[in-house]
Formats: sequence, structure tokens, C-alpha cells
Amino acid sequence: MAEHCTVDDCWIVVGDKAYEVPEQWRLHHPGGHLPLKTMAGKDATDAFIQYHPNEVYKMLPRFHVANVVSKDVKESVFVKEHRAIRQKLLEEGKFKTDYSFYLWLSFRLTIMFSISLYLTLSCNGYWAHFAGAVGLGCFWQQLAFIGHDLGHNGITHI
Repeated sequence: MAEHCTVDDCWIVVGDKAYEVPEQWRLHHPGGHLPLKTMAGKDATDAFIQYHPNEVYKMLPRFHVANVVSKDVKESVFVKEHRAIRQKLLEEGKFKTDYSFYLWLSFRLTIMFSISLYLTLSCNGYWAHFAGAVGLGCFWQQLAFIGHDLGHNGITHI
């Protein structure tokens, strides 16, 4: 693996298998090329599990280049604890989307936006316009959370 640790010759380990990450894939990786460059020639198992949905595992076999056998590698206490916590969260369903949360959030955002528009467009006072502007700023700030979750596939998991 140590020989395949550059951006031009990139292999990663996931589980007990080594995968070549060709240039074409590195350039179009949804997470950018930097995570691949960082993990080149290393064990990327935990990072891969953490940041990829299950559907991505179906793509791995076409990049498989070798099986990894190493008797000298020991899991650190940190890695063991991290994996145990992740497994517990999986079993408790903590990675599943609660769509009722987004329904309630959409309702709150609609109300917030409507009040902001009313205060800004229908009222004439300085303080009403100020409150409308603050409300609109809060609306956009809260809307950014939905954009963030969508960007990380946290809502649809696609």
C-alpha cells in the first residue's frame, strides 16, 4: 500500500481489500479529490463507512485490486470505541431520517417567512421593517440547515 500513496497512484483499503482509485474517479468523486488524496495508501475503512451510503459498496468490486493480509495491525482503543458507538447508534436507528422533523421545520419556516414578508411589505414603521429583516435573516439561517443536510445526503440518503 505504501507504494500507492500519491494522487497519481491512489489505492485505499476498505476492510480487508485494496481498491485502486483511478484518476477519472478521483476527478469526479462527489466529496472532491482531497479526501481521496488524504487516504491514499492508507486504511480508509472507518472514513468510508462513515461518509458513504450502503449503495456505494456496490461500486467497490470494479476497483478491487488486492486482498490485504496483515497480522501486525492492531486496532487502537479509539478505533474500537468509535466502531462500538457507531454500531450502537445504527442499532438504535439514529441514522434514519425522521421526516416528521422536516415536516414540522417546513411549517415553522413557512410561518417565519410569511411573517417576515408581512412586516416588511405591509407595515410602514421602522421597527416593523427591522423585525421583518431580522425574521428574514433567521429564515435564511434556518433554511441553510436543510441545505446542509441535503448536501450530506442526510434527508434522502441518495
